[in-house]
Amino acid sequence: MRTKRIFYDKPEWMYKASCMGMEDLFMPLEKRETGSERLTRERKAKNVCLKCPVDKECLEFALTFASASKYLAGVWAGKNIEELRDLYEELKHNLHGI
Repeated sequence: MRTKRIFYDKPEWMYKASCMGMEDLFMPLEKRETGSERLTRERKAKNVCLKCPVDKECLEFALTFASASKYLAGVWAGKNIEELRDLYEELKHNLHGI
């Protein structure tokens, strides 16, 4: 049984995203994957992001959640979760000199 993903008050830009309707490719929340399956899925997702008209908005959204939540999952703005968290830490360090 799949859990339906629900975003309340979804930002308008999300409706313009190239990934709209591709949740299983970007956020397979209940699927167990091998490492190679994950890499293949993420590579496909990142290719979709390359042509996305709202990549900047997506990155801003993802970085906001990377800073505030342990529950961010999937691929956002062409980056997986580890890449987003690394980018967030790098930006935080550069802005605050932490």
